[in-house]
Amino acid sequence: MDDVGTDAAFVLQLLNVLKPTVLLILILLFVTSTFLLMTHHDCDASNCSHHDFHLILMLLPDFWRNVGVQAITRYRKDPTDKAKRCGHDVTFTEFVQFALTTENSHWEPIHRRCDPCRFQPQIIADMDTFSRDSEVILKRMGLDSVLHELNRTGQRELELRTLIDYNFDLINTTNHYQGCITQTELAYLLWKVFQINGYLPVQTLFSLDKDKGPFSFQDFKNHVIGVFRESAHMHEKLKRQKRHFMEDAYRSLSPELIDKLRAVFKLDFQLFGYDDSPFT
Repeated sequence: MDDVGTDAAFVLQLLNVLKPTVLLILILLFVTSTFLLMTHHDCDASNCSHHDFHLILMLLPDFWRNVGVQAITRYRKDPTDKAKRCGHDVTFTEFVQFALTTENSHWEPIHRRCDPCRFQPQIIADMDTFSRDSEVILKRMGLDSVLHELNRTGQRELELRTLIDYNFDLINTTNHYQGCITQTELAYLLWKVFQINGYLPVQTLFSLDKDKGPFSFQDFKNHVIGVFRESAHMHEKLKRQKRHFMEDAYRSLSPELIDKLRAVFKLDFQLFGYDDSPFT
């Protein structure tokens, strides 16, 4: 179940365990080597990444301000004042419409940015399998000793903690989100996001214990991690759950939008051997 969100956490975990000398070697490798880092464009709009625009990020506050507001203003008929100001309820269809008509490095076709034939990379990695690819690079450099510090469960726990910390800090310190979302609403939203990404089982509902008093950020984080650990044995079921959410998102698009997506990324699909109809 390698995905971009997990792999973003992998990088953070890698930096935490590496000694300064080893980290310096890695930095030198990146400076002196030519990389081509790619991702599946059908996943660009639906997989998990803390830095790319994906299905789950469309639900999160950081996305609202940068893309949600513009997409709603441009494509929604009669949006509410809150929607125009916050961008909090942007739909997947609105995002795809916006992405197809707006230049942005996050979803621009790879062949427009770096032609592999002219670029001639020394290392080709894939964001969808970046943690696995990184292991190959570490072994090539003779740094096998750090690999035992990196594990899939640890990567995902780090991602969960990072997303929770980042988003609560964002709404508490940024004026834009005042009146857009409360801490309690964000907790429910993050829970949904983690279910969409296949980290928490969809049948486990989140509810606040009113007997414990006011909302506690730390209690929420502990609860998320606890349920995540309890669900570790459900790997295959959670993987199917995530794909189900992805399929639902793409099926919400009109045939016209699907055709436009295929046309824009047609050459990328051919270059990298991707299926242009993954959910049919």
